[in-house]
Parts: sequence; C-alpha cells; structure tokens
Amino acid sequence: MIEKVYVGNGIGKLLLISGVHGNEYTPIEALFQLEKDATYVESLKEIYEHIVFLHAVNEYGIKNNKREYDGNTDLNRIYGEDKTLEVLKKWISMSDYIIDVHASKNCTEFVLINNDNYVKNYVEFCNSLDIKYAVWEGSKNTIKSFANQNNKIAFTVECDGIQTINHKSLVKTMKIIKKISLNKIHNLIENTTFEESLTLQTVTSNHEGFLIWTDKTNYFIRSIDGNILEISNIEKDNKIIILRNLSGYIKQNDYLYQYQPQ
Repeated sequence: MIEKVYVGNGIGKLLLISGVHGNEYTPIEALFQLEKDATYVESLKEIYEHIVFLHAVNEYGIKNNKREYDGNTDLNRIYGEDKTLEVLKKWISMSDYIIDVHASKNCTEFVLINNDNYVKNYVEFCNSLDIKYAVWEGSKNTIKSFANQNNKIAFTVECDGIQTINHKSLVKTMKIIKKISLNKIHNLIENTTFEESLTLQTVTSNHEGFLIWTDKTNYFIRSIDGNILEISNIEKDNKIIILRNLSGYIKQNDYLYQYQPQ
C-alpha cells in the first residue's frame, strides 16, 4: 500500500483510492498518472486542505491477479488479519470526500450511485458534468456504503477491464475523476429529501444464436442456420448502455446489456 499525502489551502479532506480489487489494474494506473500530473495536484490543493492518493491497497490480490484479499472479512473484498483493512477504514474515517475507482468487464466509464437518501443529488451532479451513471440498490459491504454510514461524500467510479489495463478507458476514467474532484462537491449531501430513483435495468435475449455487436450501441442476433433473429433498437430508444455482453453465442434469456433509465 502506498499512501501519498498533499497539503493544500482549501476546505476539507479528499481521498482517492485504487487497487481495492486486486485484478482491476486500470484504476491503479489511473491514480498513478493523476498523481504525476503536477497541474492537477496543484489544482486540488486550491480546493482541498488535505489530499491523499491511496495506491494499490490490495497488494496480495494485485500480485496474484485475484479479485479478493487473503482473508475472510469484506469491505469491497479487502480482507484480512493484517493492517490493510484498518488503514483503509482509517483514511475513509479521516476524509470528507472519497473517490473510489474500480473496473468492470465490458462496461463504459460511469459513476455507480447508491439508491439512497442522496441519489437525486448525485444524479443531478453527474448530469451537470455530462458523466454517465448507474443507480443500484447498493451493498452494505462496499466502501461507498461505509462512507455513507459515516456521512461522507463518496463516489464510486467504474472503468473497463479486468486483469488488464485498457488504455482508452484509462484516459476517459481520469477525465471523470478530474471532473468530480475539481468541481464543488462540498455540499452534495445537504438539503435533500429521499426520493426513489430508477435503477440499472437488464435486457435479455429473446433468441438463441450468434451475438454480433456492430458498434457499442447496436447488435443483431443470427441463428446457427444463418437467419437474422433480432436487431437492436438501442439508439432509437435513446438508452445509455452501461454494461454489454460480449459473448459470441448466447441462449434465450441470456443477458444482452444493462442500461440506466433517464
């Protein structure tokens, strides 16, 4: 675990985390590159009084190309008998604003938002900066949930790639992190009332056959005897795709893609 601390002239303490899931390498590289960006770090110092880059938290998982840590207690699958979990919780507790960066397989770059009391605030914030987002019901064991329980402002940023570094996604992810951290997030969880939000929706196949994506938003399904069985209408429906199934052959009721209703 590498902890890099910078002192600024602004308000509040910012924590940026990567490497919690060991086999998610793109977030780790994103945070290293951002920290080496002197202009970016100086800009953060003008906004925050304290900035921490917490690199490569899950050293065991990283070195062994595994998602999980070596142990049996869950906080985004950071495990263990050693001090790793304690250090992670310490920094979260000491911080006011947390940006936790992760990767998923075959996804666009987006912010994952818990469907809680502050969901509308986060949705409005993302919309104002043209950041894609997905709303879900959340999990009690994530960094985001732990931060929420301690009244922190927290973002989960997702990029593409498991067990690899996706350069295109890396660049887009760094842009999202900059958008979030360089804008006013200090009052994000103030003045809100609970209101349910539409959550991430899953679309499944009506047929069995070859799944061919013609671009990131359109596909068709061809039967094994050559007939076209299904053609997408994603663009017509104006859906924002978050995750896609890139399997070559699918069966009826298999997952095709997930999208966030607007």
